[in-house]
Amino acid sequence: MQVTVTNADGLKRELKVQVPAQELESKLGAKLEEMKGQVRLKGFRPGKVPLSHLRKTFGKQVMSEVIQETVGETSQKAIEEESLRPAFQPAIDLEGEIQDVIDGKSDLTYKMSFEVIPAFDLTDFSKMSLERLTAEVKDEDVDESLKRLAENQKNFEPREEGAKAEEGDLLTLDFVGKIDGEAFEGGSA
Repeated sequence: MQVTVTNADGLKRELKVQVPAQELESKLGAKLEEMKGQVRLKGFRPGKVPLSHLRKTFGKQVMSEVIQETVGETSQKAIEEESLRPAFQPAIDLEGEIQDVIDGKSDLTYKMSFEVIPAFDLTDFSKMSLERLTAEVKDEDVDESLKRLAENQKNFEPREEGAKAEEGDLLTLDFVGKIDGEAFEGGSA
């Protein structure tokens, strides 16, 4: 695996990672060998399917899995090698033709873009002096706030039908809207 820092501007980092095709091929072979004992295909005894047949049947699918795993492993390794602390999950952009990588014709190359957590030094807080701020609250402000809270929490009691509404009452209205004397859809509540 080869790692190159392509951008180190401010907090932004961009790494280019290249994994040789031979490394992917060896991982593919190991995965196919692992599958060999578990795969059952018509015409073959269990565990006796030739690797060449497994490669032809499942090679592309398994290589896709190998690529995904390799990108996950190598991206973490590259970040650790460069001693970086990403602020979030890196954006990964595969370079080149992915089909060539799956076919084993080219190396796996991708770019990782992310921002790093800035480095900072903690100061000794015991040497700092702080001023405690206190807010001056007037009695009128307290009374007004309590009045507003009481107003918002009050219970409403039902009145007799036909009673007149007064200021501060809660009203519930039922109505039916009509056009030319006919009620229309959506015109009632």
